Amino acid sequence: MGLPGYSDFVEIARGGDSVVYRARQNALDRLVAVKTVDIAETSGGARFTRELEITLGLGRQHPHIVTVIDTGTTSDGRAAIVMEYHELGSLHDRLVATGPLPVTDVIKAAAAVADALDFAHSQGILHRDVKPQNVLVLPTSYVLADFGIARMADAGHTASLERFSYRHASPQVLDGVPPTEADDIWSLGSTLFTLLDGRAPFGAEDPADDTALAYLGRVRRGERRALRRDDLPARLAALVDACLAPAPEQRPSMAHLRHEVAALAGEQWAWQPGGAPVVSTGQDAAPTPTPPAPTPTPVAPEPPVPSVPDPTPPVSTPETLVAAVAPSTSAVAHFDPTPSHGASQADAEPTGLVPQADTQAAAEEDEPRARTLRRLIAVIAVAVLVGLTVGVLVKVAGSSEDPVGNASTPTKAAPVPTASGTPTGATVTAKPYDIGNPKLAPADVQIEDRGSSVLLRWTDPTKGAATFVIVDATTDANKAVQQVASGTTSTTVEGIDPTAREVCFQVAAIVVQSGVQDSGASRKVCRQRD
Repeated sequence: MGLPGYSDFVEIARGGDSVVYRARQNALDRLVAVKTVDIAETSGGARFTRELEITLGLGRQHPHIVTVIDTGTTSDGRAAIVMEYHELGSLHDRLVATGPLPVTDVIKAAAAVADALDFAHSQGILHRDVKPQNVLVLPTSYVLADFGIARMADAGHTASLERFSYRHASPQVLDGVPPTEADDIWSLGSTLFTLLDGRAPFGAEDPADDTALAYLGRVRRGERRALRRDDLPARLAALVDACLAPAPEQRPSMAHLRHEVAALAGEQWAWQPGGAPVVSTGQDAAPTPTPPAPTPTPVAPEPPVPSVPDPTPPVSTPETLVAAVAPSTSAVAHFDPTPSHGASQADAEPTGLVPQADTQAAAEEDEPRARTLRRLIAVIAVAVLVGLTVGVLVKVAGSSEDPVGNASTPTKAAPVPTASGTPTGATVTAKPYDIGNPKLAPADVQIEDRGSSVLLRWTDPTKGAATFVIVDATTDANKAVQQVASGTTSTTVEGIDPTAREVCFQVAAIVVQSGVQDSGASRKVCRQRD
């Protein structure tokens, strides 16, 4: 196996006429994923060309769709697509390792995939193979991959001419009916059921009897198992039922599905309702109804507690930042290397590809106050102290010293004059901060504004050795909002106020070698809005 510019190939997945390798991109000295396709047959070449065109077109426009970074031809004549490699793999990999996923993680994944599919459908593209193997796990989000059998919605082809995963295919696809958006909705519902239950919705009660022919028969007869979980919200159960309605016209639209999942993700209550377990019935369901609000229980009022307003903004300290920095619901927070007996073993096609963001131009702005620099140092120190980054074990000697005291003292630079009349939507940067080790400071930080989220991209001077902390620098609080694993140079930050006039971020890099940690932070980068 050879591809110009790449080395150290290791096969990590195989399926149909394609093979996925982990390899090293020599120019940047980083790991990538290389998908090769045998194009000796006419159909193979056409499928590769179609996948490349669709993925290039969609991935550059949407943060939850995988992005192609290179193409080529292998030494043995196979076509190759190069994408970023990520060690967290797919939702299927995680399902096999841990069994059914936490409800909060399923909702986050559903929100990302529904958003990606809604965008693809708006471009006239059907995915046609949505399944856990094709949803890839990022440190803070998910991306939809493998548009290998995707087609334009009006292409007029039947499913019988293409490959698909039968466990997540709708009855209409199994019968060879021309594909529609409703088939992707069914597949997403089947995927959500599998993530919540550990097995596909029409699997036999006895896994030993779960043959392909028997599975297809149960799909056609509508013999779906009930989805039982004590922590399953009724609204989510109804949504899964609606997606798996036998008749396409009974399923919700992708736009409605995206809206419902986004509403679920925004709920401010714990996913552990009291009373009897919620059960997905397996019966036909109309588009998701909203359950009635619970009757509040009267509570005796407590005496008011007097408060004294603080005219100064809160100062971030190592103690107050620990809760904000420590990961709780990320894809890696629930990882357990011990396999669960209830985990699904079907359709084992692990992948691990990650998107890249587009680049932007940057201008200069005023340097922040010195206290902002000190707070950012505290953010970096606490991130290391609580073991924020994945795969890095930080040992802190028994000491109660403030971690800020261990960081390098910032050197105040001369003010940089601000250009007047900065256009709306421009990315504005300040002079580089001398925080920690400047050789580790991420460079070329760019912000792509997406309303309620932003896409960040940066350059890693450590060539994959550092892990990262994303800091919201919009205010003086300098709040750490995300962790990003090593080898990754882009991430999506959700929960941005769409009405904010400006958003600002910094990226902190952390390196641990021989038990000694070192860190550096990028310049502050801001994005001005209307």
